[in-house]
Amino acid sequence: MTRNKRKIIWIILCCILLVIAGYFLLDRYINKKITEALKQLPNGIELSYSSLHSSILNSSVVIDDAVIKYSPEKNNKHQHQLQFGKISVNGIHFFKMLSKKLIINNIALDSGKITLDQYLLDKNIRLPETQSPVESLSIGELKLNDINASVREGENEHARAEGSIIVNDIRIDSLDKSFNKNNFHFEGLRCFGRTIKYIIPGSYESAHITGLELDTKKSTLHVDTCKIVPALNKIKMGEKIGHQVDYIEGSSSGIDVENLDVMQLLDKKIIADKVTVRQNKYYAFRDRRLPLDTTTKLLPVDYFKTMPFDIRIKHISTGVTNFEYEEFPKDGKETGVLKIVRLNISISPFISHPAKGDPQYMNMKVVGSLMGSGTVTASMEFPLQKTNPYKVTGAFNELDLTTLNASAENLGKIRIESGMLNSLSFEFTLNKEKSVGKIIGEYHNLVIDKLKEKSDDKKVDKFKSFFLKHLIIPKNKDKTLDVSKRTGKVDYDHDPQRYFSYYLLHSLLMGVKSSFSLGFLLPG
Repeated sequence: MTRNKRKIIWIILCCILLVIAGYFLLDRYINKKITEALKQLPNGIELSYSSLHSSILNSSVVIDDAVIKYSPEKNNKHQHQLQFGKISVNGIHFFKMLSKKLIINNIALDSGKITLDQYLLDKNIRLPETQSPVESLSIGELKLNDINASVREGENEHARAEGSIIVNDIRIDSLDKSFNKNNFHFEGLRCFGRTIKYIIPGSYESAHITGLELDTKKSTLHVDTCKIVPALNKIKMGEKIGHQVDYIEGSSSGIDVENLDVMQLLDKKIIADKVTVRQNKYYAFRDRRLPLDTTTKLLPVDYFKTMPFDIRIKHISTGVTNFEYEEFPKDGKETGVLKIVRLNISISPFISHPAKGDPQYMNMKVVGSLMGSGTVTASMEFPLQKTNPYKVTGAFNELDLTTLNASAENLGKIRIESGMLNSLSFEFTLNKEKSVGKIIGEYHNLVIDKLKEKSDDKKVDKFKSFFLKHLIIPKNKDKTLDVSKRTGKVDYDHDPQRYFSYYLLHSLLMGVKSSFSLGFLLPG
């Protein structure tokens, strides 16, 4: 080998050694700079980890067993804490940082446990201001894999969620400005919630959600099931609260939201075209032996206005819904049960906070079967303008009245021996003062017995039953009878201590009672 060739080989070897040495020196330098930067965090934020590895060749940083704590108050009693088994940052454009732009291909946060403090969330404490070494941030993809997040207040857990999140093409225009939709942008977000538990404030109930999937590119939200689960049994719940309360448990399945504007969620707005629910099954119980809650109950539209979210959905519809209501009477030893089955509901539109230019009414239509017999249809109009009343129209058709005995005997102390309600149409309006309107009925072979008030074995009160059968309630009212004699007047004063459902039911019952000549003698 000639001398020149040997020199060239030595030069090449030296260059290779210099590159290798430079790589390790630069890699060590970058590792050192990253470590120093992580130590210079704002006051109140602590970061610890078991190891940190950087690679200039792969433009990556890997942090193992990272723990981030945020304690804005000196006593450290309240803090947010984030733990991740591994944080992987890949495709870092180091040279772009010279122009104060941080560009990263992807970030993965694996095996995370996030614990948020309810006290700090309520105080809405912002992160301390600090001078960022870069002005803008771009991330090609951010993944949170196998995350377990919770919101706690001391030993009490208010919410918990398990799942994963993928966000694509994130861009923050300025790290010195507030976090809002004008400064924060992303092209797509997919959220997978395996399980979510949320304690409903002011109640002894929680919502349990499984199979949640949010996709911003498709503008869709899907939920497999949503359940309402009480923490106490139906008797103890009322005793714990100290007054009458609706104990509710049940589930909804196959919930889909179409054309959801996800970015509006940042402004506490839920805006979508359509919500469908495939199936519902709910049970409610009320103990009338407890004292009545005398606080003022808002009518539906006024109640919707108290919601923290501005909700605007063009159409809501439910599939088959079965609803069971059980009540323990004030006087008595047995509960009464009322069931509505094969119920379908549609609302168009649903608006929680009406604004100028909105439609005058929200329309709700209901079709179902009472106690599995006949059909009931109803149409309700909820006024979005203050001066308009609520409007209710509908009809019961071909209802076998004996199916109502499960509730009539224990709640109303009456027994229906026979009777077919061929039709009962109703039409009335409601406002904050009273309801007015009419009902028109047609029935056949109606025979009712009055039960003794203080009898446990449901014995018939023969004296009162005689008056019911022969003086108050005629056995037949068919189409051959003049309409005026089958018509009842709805004129019922609103009790603000009662819920809207009670207002509706008793307006209807007032119309039924007034359709009989001596209807004022009927109980209730």
